[in-house]
Amino acid sequence: MILVRVNVRKCSVLTKELFITIPVPITENHAFFYRKGMKILNKRGKEWMKNAEHLMRLAMEEQGWETVENEKVIVDLWHYWPDKRVRDCSNSLKLLCDSIQNAGIVNNDRWLLCRQQDFSVDRDNPRLEMRIRRFSDESDDD
Repeated sequence: MILVRVNVRKCSVLTKELFITIPVPITENHAFFYRKGMKILNKRGKEWMKNAEHLMRLAMEEQGWETVENEKVIVDLWHYWPDKRVRDCSNSLKLLCDSIQNAGIVNNDRWLLCRQQDFSVDRDNPRLEMRIRRFSDESDDD
């Protein structure tokens, strides 16, 4: 299991934004296998999700985030890959969205609006950085 330090930015008691850094998600191709036409999460996928959900819950607690119920939520994503291999940022969204829901950031991942902001290479610290905020707070940007 790979643990990554959670970046914590000081926010008000009930935060409008949640900042989370987690390990780079594995792709759907590496997270699932098929049996009799059914898509099943494999051991590697389960381990990644368990670790990511733990880090998300820590960030929620440290930053004062409460579960968003039946409301749109923006998820801005910055990918930092371990090398220059060609990758598809959107190929890991299913696992990521399920983890966000399981961690309790939202009650249902159907409310997530994921935005790929950028990607680059960071050989020393590959990761996924997320900024999560309620859609209704979008107009409150500074």
